[in-house]
Amino acid sequence: MKIQALLISLAIAITSVSAQGCTTPAGKGTCKYTSSCTLEGYFHYAGYCPGPANYQCCVHVCNPCPALEQKRRAFEERAGVKLEARFPCC
Repeated sequence: MKIQALLISLAIAITSVSAQGCTTPAGKGTCKYTSSCTLEGYFHYAGYCPGPANYQCCVHVCNPCPALEQKRRAFEERAGVKLEARFPCC
């Protein structure tokens, strides 16, 4: 019985960690392991979630909004990174 309760508690803890929200310059997302952020239209961003390097913010992205293109370029310049032409949805 104690082992079963422990396993249930562990499953709940893992679920709550994986459901943590995050916000990047590309938009809002969910903290996930990069191996789980592989669906078409999703991209992972490092540095926005606590944990290991492969636990990142997974954001749904699409065609760019003209108003946000300037913000993306400014972010890339400040951060010294390239966002691989993936932009937030309008």
